[in-house]
Amino acid sequence: MNASLQFNAASTTQVDQFNSTISTQVTQFNATQKNAIAQFNTDQENAMSKFNAEVQNQRDTFNATQRLVIDQSNAQW
Repeated sequence: MNASLQFNAASTTQVDQFNSTISTQVTQFNATQKNAIAQFNTDQENAMSKFNAEVQNQRDTFNATQRLVIDQSNAQW
């Protein structure tokens, strides 16, 4: 009833329409936020996977380089 007084609703139909509109807007906003959060989480998962792959690649490269240095040193010794 307070809503009807605040915007001078002439009938309960106008109040019902107002409430329906608000409900629809809230539902739409919540869906948009849920989608945005899901997209953010997916982006973060992808970034973490990429980071982990790059670290693994750097580790493999480092190990291969060090193995070569060790092998060269052993061959000279």
